[in-house]
Amino acid sequence: MNGVGVGARLLGSLIAGVLTVGTLAVPPAGASTTDPASQELCGAPAPGQMRCLAVRRTDVSQPTALVSQPSVATPSVTPAGYGPADLVSAYALDTTLGSGQTVAVVDAYDNPSAESELAVYRSQYGLPACTTANGCFRKVNQAGASSPMPAANAGWAGEIALDVDMVSAVCPQCNILLVEANSSYTSDLGAAVDMAVALGAKFVSNSYGGGDSGGQAYHFDHPGVAITASTGDNGYGVSFPASAPTVTAVGGTRLIRSASTRGWAETAWTGAGSGCSGVFGKPAIQNLVPTGCANRAVADVSAVADPNTGVAVYHGGWGVYGGTSASAPIVAAVYALAGTPGASDYPNTYPYQHSDSLNDVTAGSNGSCGATALCTARAGWDGPTGLGTPAGADAFSATGAVGPPAKLGATVAVDSPVVPGLSTAASVTPILPPGDALTSIRWKSARTDCTFSAANSDQTSISCPATTTGSTTVTATLTDTAGATKAVTVPLVFATTGSKRDLAVTFGIAGQSGSPQAACVTATTPLRATVTDAATGAPVRGVSVGFSRQSGTALPVALARGTTDANGVASSSLLTATAVTLTASTLAVGPFNAYAGGSISVTTSVCTAGLTATADRGATYYGDPVTVSGFATHTSAGGPVALAGAPLQVTETAAGRLLVLGRVTSAADGSYQLVVKPTLSGTLGVTLPASPSWTAASASAGSLTVSQPTTELTATAGATDVGYAAPVLVSGTLQRNAGGTLSPVAGAMVSVRSTSGSGVVSTLGSATVAANGTWKATVTPRASGTLSAWFAGTAGQPAAGATAGSLTVGNWTPTLTLAAQLGSQLAGAANRLTGTVSRSYGGVTGPAPGVTVRIYEQTTTGALVLLTSASTTTTGTFTATAAPAENGTLVAKLVSVAGYVDAASAGVPVAVTTKVALSAPTYVGTGLAFAVTATVTAPRAATVTLEAYNGSSWAAVATATSATAGIARFALTAGTVGAHLYRARVTGDSRGADGLSTNLTVTVR
Repeated sequence: MNGVGVGARLLGSLIAGVLTVGTLAVPPAGASTTDPASQELCGAPAPGQMRCLAVRRTDVSQPTALVSQPSVATPSVTPAGYGPADLVSAYALDTTLGSGQTVAVVDAYDNPSAESELAVYRSQYGLPACTTANGCFRKVNQAGASSPMPAANAGWAGEIALDVDMVSAVCPQCNILLVEANSSYTSDLGAAVDMAVALGAKFVSNSYGGGDSGGQAYHFDHPGVAITASTGDNGYGVSFPASAPTVTAVGGTRLIRSASTRGWAETAWTGAGSGCSGVFGKPAIQNLVPTGCANRAVADVSAVADPNTGVAVYHGGWGVYGGTSASAPIVAAVYALAGTPGASDYPNTYPYQHSDSLNDVTAGSNGSCGATALCTARAGWDGPTGLGTPAGADAFSATGAVGPPAKLGATVAVDSPVVPGLSTAASVTPILPPGDALTSIRWKSARTDCTFSAANSDQTSISCPATTTGSTTVTATLTDTAGATKAVTVPLVFATTGSKRDLAVTFGIAGQSGSPQAACVTATTPLRATVTDAATGAPVRGVSVGFSRQSGTALPVALARGTTDANGVASSSLLTATAVTLTASTLAVGPFNAYAGGSISVTTSVCTAGLTATADRGATYYGDPVTVSGFATHTSAGGPVALAGAPLQVTETAAGRLLVLGRVTSAADGSYQLVVKPTLSGTLGVTLPASPSWTAASASAGSLTVSQPTTELTATAGATDVGYAAPVLVSGTLQRNAGGTLSPVAGAMVSVRSTSGSGVVSTLGSATVAANGTWKATVTPRASGTLSAWFAGTAGQPAAGATAGSLTVGNWTPTLTLAAQLGSQLAGAANRLTGTVSRSYGGVTGPAPGVTVRIYEQTTTGALVLLTSASTTTTGTFTATAAPAENGTLVAKLVSVAGYVDAASAGVPVAVTTKVALSAPTYVGTGLAFAVTATVTAPRAATVTLEAYNGSSWAAVATATSATAGIARFALTAGTVGAHLYRARVTGDSRGADGLSTNLTVTVR
């Protein structure tokens, strides 16, 4: 496709500041198209005539200043309805573009005041004057003359005012050509379109429609010209000329302001026309979208059309207008902003290739059609709104970019239609922002049986089987250095009409031509036929070729059929012990006639084999690849013939031994290629063992010198002075050096070692070499020494070592904290303790993980009692449960821990209530003596009082002093029969407060 003009994307300063819309009574979405507050400007047309599609609001009040001076522009007052700035904002338009372009408006009958009314509109909104005098405005009749003009018509005059105002609003730099047809008959309007094109207009707006018929479609078929047409104002249904496949059919939306990033929102207008043409076939471009219609579907794109969110128009006074009569000239003017279309292009295809640059309208409906996309807005294409509304002018250009490109774009060209079976050229032209570049191109066809000659090139060809009919699509997907992608899809149509074409077929075995041809007895030999188009010599794809053989007078025997590929080649094979006659033929397929067949004779013998062999190098390094290639042939009267399917061995004679390095089978053309990896110096060769089909053969590929590579190992330590067992990152590279060519020794193992001052070597850890040759290991050294890395070597790769430097390992200085859940408790009861251990060395402080903390109690008697121990977590915290038996101070200590200086926490005082427990026989006989024992914790001499319950209170029974072991005994005599309660009270001291035992029951019986 041809390129389009470019320009700076700047907001038009001429209309800056006019950002408000007059007050409108806005009904809810889905308002009836027969709203009594709106008036259709044109009545129902007579048969063969068109109807203008403008609608005027009758319920809108204009500002008093505009009403009092109807023919004077008053820029300080804003008319009701959307003005130029609103449309520019809603559709992100650059109104500095369009200079020098001419937009033609085609309507029926005359508006005698068209130029003067246009002057008021443009002056009101600060747009540059567009007059006959300055060459911007021109009005002619359908013959192209300035007089006589057609008869005036009030309805069509309003339509004309709407059309020229919308072109002015969207493209104020454009020239306007108004072509007035003699009448509203289709033939007159069509003649006016032809005249507009003849006068040089590249953009033609048609805001009218009639019945879906094809008799006048040729008037609207002008390659290189963007022709827009309104889809209608009566909801679901199709009208012409919008249904013409060469026209951009423009549907309608309801446009309102919103809080979105765009600032506007759109839904399908209930009055917009849409549907499936009953006259015109589906244009190829619509194969790109699921219309659900076998024929031409409308719309293609859309713009504001709902009169309830209508545009301001000046026609004998200010009014608010709508209908798809508004959307068609808006889109025609957007095309003008995008630049001149390609001379052979149909610009209605542009939005389909660049739909990502449109506002997709996904809500609303214009009627009932079974809830399909033909009448219900949804993501992607739909009938009422087409592919969407303008989001700038990019989608209306051939390249998808207007002005200097700000993002990745592309155009795709495919020669179409194409004869099925023959290839056709395809190309993609990238559109790149400054400084950008492509990283990849990928071609794809919707048909999986179509293939590309170069699927990743900007120039390619595509071929599909000869049986293909209808059409398919071709997509080029581009990716740039920023990671952005752009996919452009175009149709590919298959030409299946016209006279049948003849095929030409040549065939033979093992690449031979002519007759007779030679084959090795009982050997499978490739059989190939090349099928071409007899007229052009181009290969034909997808033709089924039948092969047969005949021995003497015996009946022919069919061989396996083959189907031609993109090169026109069909393959089979022949295996015979005797002379035969081969035949190849084709059936009629697609646009091609059958090929009756040709024959060749084949002789057989035990072939005399021959080999050639070459190595791609004479010197290499251990295990490096060496490619051995050559040809296997056999002799015939006509010269050497390819020997296919020969089982070959690649060998090396080294140190007096014959080594088999690999095996390979020769291809259909006798060629072979095998990559081997020698490890010894020697002489390379290729051998073919003898068989019933051929003699033995051998060939030398020359001598080969194999050298050992060297190993390059590096190591670096991340620290040189650390605390005991602190993590140290040791990293480096391991590479193979083959004559100065470095490559990673991926997957190898590197060990990290430490050598002490006395020479003792310790392995601290290991690492696996990554694909890029790097390695890293985190080790935890516990002694000072020299860090190093070691690679033990593998076959063909020598061992190597590297020093990472000296490392000093010092002791940590710990800091401990301790907290107790209880400050006062019963002696021997559990008390939950928590704490932390941090460590410092060389100015680095952090948690001390995995160290053992001991919890002691310093009692009032001076004893240091170990209560429990705990290990710290990875965050340096610890928890423990202790049971102190007497008053004292709790302390956490780190003692004799490897790599740490001894340390202790601050003391945590704990007050203890002395614990005393009683024991005695459960049952005692009346009058018998029994003993009650009291045990004091912590064991010591203390005063213990035994108390008994007399039914209303406790009374002392006896007092005793416990021994140093904490034991006090009481001798009692059992009294009356029954249960008797006892308890013990201990008098507190410096080692614990007063304590009271639990009650003890003794039953006397």
